[in-house]
Amino acid sequence: MKQQKQYIRWTSEENFKLLEIVSVYKNNNKQANWEEVQVQFPNHTIQQLKSQYSNIKNAKPTLYHTWSEVDETILYLCVINYGQDWKTISQAYFPNVSESSLKSKYHKYCKERVLIHEVFRMLNTDDPTVMTVSNQLLTDAKRHLDIFDNRVKLIKGLPIDEPDEYDKKMGVDKLDLLEHKNAIILSNQYDIMKLQKNMYNELNRRHLILKTNSKQTI
Repeated sequence: MKQQKQYIRWTSEENFKLLEIVSVYKNNNKQANWEEVQVQFPNHTIQQLKSQYSNIKNAKPTLYHTWSEVDETILYLCVINYGQDWKTISQAYFPNVSESSLKSKYHKYCKERVLIHEVFRMLNTDDPTVMTVSNQLLTDAKRHLDIFDNRVKLIKGLPIDEPDEYDKKMGVDKLDLLEHKNAIILSNQYDIMKLQKNMYNELNRRHLILKTNSKQTI
């Protein structure tokens, strides 16, 4: 008897790949050639592929979704890679979130990121007006900077000393495919060592360094 392959948790990237591969291997009757599809997923059985594909295609969006900061960042990275194709993003990464909810959350999150990147600009250019930034916004920027620092280390082939929840989600030894474009943009835009130094100095000036000396989820 053929041994059943062990269940392996599906990643969001595999979900998107499955949708793409099935569309390629559909015949004229719009039926997928699952044997061909399985060649691309050797660690999954045909039944597992069929089941997962059905879950993705038929998932019913929930009215409410509790967004974590990791979820928000993944949504932002999705748009960088796929544009505002809410249908594709919903199917591949957020099957239980409606397209309208994704759109609304994305635009709200973009407004928050604008403020974070303004803090980065101040720190990167030694702009003294960083002193006028609120403590809350500064500590929010610190969380983003910690993640940025870790992901840049992976670009350089360096290990992550203190992986946080975001690192565990996206990978502690290499960048997720979603991250490459954004990581290159950020590493070209900012001096990471200068950002960390000036962030530390500003937090220390405000006596906030003890509250933010351990890395947190972005």
